[in-house]
Amino acid sequence: MGPTFPLLICDDIGQEAADFIGVDTGSGSNQPRIVLIAAKGKKPAKGDTGVSASDLYDVCGQVAKNLAYLKADTQALPGSLEKWDKDWKLNGAEVPRMRQGTTAQAFRTAFTAARANPAATREMWMILGGAILSKKAAKREFSRATPKAHVLQFHHLLLSTYSTCQSVGVNLRIFCVP
Repeated sequence: MGPTFPLLICDDIGQEAADFIGVDTGSGSNQPRIVLIAAKGKKPAKGDTGVSASDLYDVCGQVAKNLAYLKADTQALPGSLEKWDKDWKLNGAEVPRMRQGTTAQAFRTAFTAARANPAATREMWMILGGAILSKKAAKREFSRATPKAHVLQFHHLLLSTYSTCQSVGVNLRIFCVP
């Protein structure tokens, strides 16, 4: 089981800082941290390698454009409080956006306080599902004597996204299918 958050909200669709935002203000023995999560999945089609540079491009762009919201000296999160207090529509179902926590205002206040804390850990997570990235496929593709062009492009997209995150003191974590 991975890390959990006392505060977690779905920010997907419209003016968003990420698909999901996690906050831990550091109460108890936890270190304060804020995490922006970019999640993207794609159903595998015939011929998919499990290493998709074109689909990764969208996620890397989302990560890079939203790094500003993790900096201590930046503007407030985009969007309205009303959005977070309403449900998220997913495949015809309505799902509460507030996954952990109480109200949108309390979440925004906690996020701002954690972001202002110099001891807080700042992270971007990329959750890549389906045909975008498979660990097994990536190992197979990178073990070739001459990797395919899209595999090299994939590699360089990840490296540049990692470097961009590091340049502003943000850790990048990648989660994918095995």
